[in-house]
Amino acid sequence: MCTGNYTFVPYMVTPHNKVYCCDSSFMKGLTELMQPNFELLLGPICLPLVDRFVQLLKVAQASSSQYFRESILNDIRKARNLFTGKELAAELARIRQRVDNIEVLTADIVINLLLSYRDIQDYDSIVKLVETLEKLPTFDLASHHHVKFHYAFALNRRNLPGDRAKALDIMIPMVQSEGQVASDMYCLVGRIYKDMFLDSNFTDTESRDHGASW
Repeated sequence: MCTGNYTFVPYMVTPHNKVYCCDSSFMKGLTELMQPNFELLLGPICLPLVDRFVQLLKVAQASSSQYFRESILNDIRKARNLFTGKELAAELARIRQRVDNIEVLTADIVINLLLSYRDIQDYDSIVKLVETLEKLPTFDLASHHHVKFHYAFALNRRNLPGDRAKALDIMIPMVQSEGQVASDMYCLVGRIYKDMFLDSNFTDTESRDHGASW
């Protein structure tokens, strides 16, 4: 039974000093009938108090996590509506501080962060966010193609040593998969090869040919 923000947990102590939780409507009758061996019959209608506490804590944790996720999403959307440029970057950094060490990063939160960073061309933050996600046991990067796409896109734009090779390592298996592939993914592969060709002062003919084929 709940009253306001409190949950009432009725319980009884058996003659063997075991503590059970059950519905308050049963409490009076059970207390009056309690005998030394009666607790053997309590299983179907009562629950050990510690098990009841575990149930309540799980419900509270789930509700708290859901509220936190919705709060983060609302903050990201509000930031994108109110800020641009450096102001948006600062606001996103503040939001990131709240979630980096908390394993509540659902796909919708991640995508909203990635899109926000893309809007301000903060490609380094995209790369660092995805590489942070890879360290979380609850986040499987391989199952999130949209995240991988934005990761490869950011690597290509950031263009630190090895970034474009890593971007191709991500994208090539995706475009060669047997399933349906979005046209944007083919375009990104072609773009990466084109950028590699341009950066070589037009000497990397292999990248030129690969870019043309995609």
